[in-house]
Formats: sequence, structure tokens, C-alpha cells
Amino acid sequence: MHELHEIHQYFEQLQLRGRRKPVVGNHAIRMLATLLYPLRGVSVIVRGEAGSAKSTLIRGALALAFGPEALDDQKRELLLWGGSSDKALLTEDNVDRIETTATHCAIPELEFVLTTDRGFDIVKMWTEGEPYPYERATEFGRRSTKLVLRPLPILTSVANESPRLKDLAEEMERRFLPLFTESSREMNERIHRRKAEIEAYPDARLFLDGVQRYDTLHHHIEDVMEKDFGGLRASSHPMELVEDRPLIGVKNPCAPYMVGIVPKRFTISNTYIDYWHEMVKAITAFYYPQRPIYDVGTEKYLMATPTDNYLAWLVGGQVIVDASLRLRDLGHVLMGIVPTLDYKYGGDMLDEGAKSLDRIVDEISAKGYERSRSQIKELLLRLVMANYVKMDDKDRYWKTHEYGDEFVANFNWQDCLDETKKLMRETYPAVASDYISMYCEDPVCVHPFTGEKIRILDTTGVCRTQEPIKTKKRVSIDQLEGFI
Repeated sequence: MHELHEIHQYFEQLQLRGRRKPVVGNHAIRMLATLLYPLRGVSVIVRGEAGSAKSTLIRGALALAFGPEALDDQKRELLLWGGSSDKALLTEDNVDRIETTATHCAIPELEFVLTTDRGFDIVKMWTEGEPYPYERATEFGRRSTKLVLRPLPILTSVANESPRLKDLAEEMERRFLPLFTESSREMNERIHRRKAEIEAYPDARLFLDGVQRYDTLHHHIEDVMEKDFGGLRASSHPMELVEDRPLIGVKNPCAPYMVGIVPKRFTISNTYIDYWHEMVKAITAFYYPQRPIYDVGTEKYLMATPTDNYLAWLVGGQVIVDASLRLRDLGHVLMGIVPTLDYKYGGDMLDEGAKSLDRIVDEISAKGYERSRSQIKELLLRLVMANYVKMDDKDRYWKTHEYGDEFVANFNWQDCLDETKKLMRETYPAVASDYISMYCEDPVCVHPFTGEKIRILDTTGVCRTQEPIKTKKRVSIDQLEGFI
């Protein structure tokens, strides 16, 4: 039996092309990329500062899901798109691979494929789940052949400093699940210390698990991908790859309760609630040997459990909440620095309280986060557009409400279990007793990052919100709506 904690250990002891390349920190995003992209066909973009291990993280995820040979473009199921011209993608071999065997696409640096209109259009269509039609000249231009490129989910990255980053409009960006790497002086110190340890100590002291163990994990993920469980859109599979597969979907009886974790302030939350559901399904599929598959009429379903929802919360709950609130990268840090003033529309009172851009940049730096002035201004403008922060024509910033940086909303896992039991009895009566006795009485699991065995009922669900919580008592999911 495999645990999510093995994915965590894999990145802690990552080895690529014979060299030790452990990924320090960024626990949630490295696991999300490894689960959502290969198992559920979610297009993922890793964002962050240059040198924040984006490329290493992506290569590690690809090697674990598809095997190390995939990094050399030796895996027919994975299409590596690395050139900046259309010809780099639309070679005869690549087109044949898209038409027959490819199920995923990886773009190491997104900015390089957005230099042409065709590259931009292909990425846009594929991330919408739509095929891309085009005509290819043949016989020295005397004839043309009409082709349709099936949509493939994309794993890619882009640096915050990219000069072409502004070309990645919000309309395009929201077609990916954005994952932001952590960048701070504290993180740099940890990375430097880890690299020094690799140089100083024998490998046997630092890396305790052998390659064979991770080969087994790779084959397990490969097995889950092959079984699919409805994870990849049917249109992105060549028909010969799917026509003989039994159709087994994933159902999550905890979903009506857990839907309350996603803040509803912005319309973009309608996209991120889908990512939440896909996250639960990916974890359920990862644990499929330990999960029930029930016949429901003429259909078969792999059933998610409360444990799967809890693990999804630990791995990606905060990512989904922050993205739904439009609090990206250093959004929470900036919200803590921008002052709260009673005066809303400018005037003399601002001279004493509002903070200038330069002062905010200095305070961000003092907290250990080094960003350029233009990057901080862009993040502040996003907070202004989200109506969290006000600004005037002198580049001074303030907010009119104390949203807080670490306000906490709790929800009750016992309530989740009770609601799940009720739904199972009402909707799946034939299997309810079996499901409830096995998965709803007193569930335990292995923590994905620490490896400790934990009892779910001893924990709470915790997320940041954009509204202050005046009590720390546990609340029901109906009450949570008011908080977020």
C-alpha cells in the first residue's frame, strides 16, 4: 500500500540524471502538481521567482509520473514542447504522437511558446479542453492537409521576472491552476544549508530510501493513470486507448458538506471549486486499492471517503482558498502591511496613515521577502482591483476594513462524518452500512507531510478568510458561509 507521504519523501530525496536535487519546502505545490496533472488532467502552472526550483519541481513530477526517460522525450504518452517556434511542436512525429499515444503535454518555460499567435492559440484551446484545428502544407506547398490536435493537459512554469509575463492575461492565466513557489531569505537559508549538507556528508547519511522504492511508487502512479477513473477528458485520449476500459467514475459523498471551504466572494471561485473536487478525486484514485468500488445500477463508482477529503484539505485547501480570494503570492503579507484607515476617499488624514509604495517595498524586504518595486506594485494593484485596498494618485495605499492576515475559520469533522452518513443512507442505501462502518466511524490516516498517523476527529479544518472571526469555537458548515 502506498501513502501520499511517499511523494513528499520522493521530493525530499529527489535524484535527477544521477544528481541529488532535493526540493526544499513548497510541500503543497509539489504534491498538487504530481497528483492533479497526471491523474486528473488538470493544467498546472508553477509560478515564482527565478531560482525557486520551479524547473526542478516540474522535472521531478514528470519523472515520478512518467518515468525518468520522459525527461529525454522518450515517453510516447508525454509530449515535451520546448521550442519557441511552431515547427518545434508541429513536427511529423509530434503530430503523430498527439493523434495516437500522447495523453499529457509539458512545457518547461511557457513564455517561449507564447511568442507566436499559433503557440498562444494552441495553449488557449488545450487548456479549455478544446482541439486545435490547423492546415499543414504538403507537397512543397501545393496541397494542404487538415489536422486536429487533440487537447492535452499542460504542466508548465513561468518566472515572475519574465518580460513576457504581462502577455499572460488573466483570461489565459485562470485556465491553469496557479501554484506559487515560496521565496524568502529564510527559504534561501534552508536551501543553502541543504546544498552544503549534500556536499559535506555521505549520501547514506542524508538519503535513506533507495531508488527501488520510488520505482514502485512510479509504477503505482502509472497504474492509476492507466485505470483513469474518469480523470482525463475522453477527448484527450486516443480512442484505441479508452474503448476497452471499464468506465469507473469517482463520487464524493462528502462534497455537499465540504463545498463550504471555498469562499464565494468572487466569480472565479466557480473555477476553483472544480479544482477542489478534482483534488479529492485525485487522492481517492491514488488510494484506489484501499477504497470501495460500488455497482450503482448500471454504473460503477470509486467512492471517496472522509479521509480523502481531509487529506485534500491538508494538501491543497489553503491553495484553493487563497486563489478564490485572489490573494496570490505575497497577498496575505501585503494585507498585513497596508494600514487600515477610517477615511475612505483621500485627504489630509491619509498623510498620517497611508503608506507609500516605497515604504511598503521596504517593509516587505524587512520581513525577508525580496521583490522588485514593479512586482510589489503589480501585487498591490491586484488587491486594489479585488477591492481589498484603496490607492490615490500619489501611490499611497490603505484599506478601510481590517481583514486580517491569519483569521481562522474552523469546521467540524464530526459534522462532515454525520452529513456523509446521512447522504449514504439516502442515496446509496444498498452499500451505506458497509461504507459507514469502514470509513465514517473513527477514520485515521497518515499525514502527507509528517508521516504521522493521525485521528481525523482530533483535528479541525483551518483556513484564512477575508473577514475576521470573533470566536474560535468550531462552527457548522452553514455558519461558515457567513464567515467566508
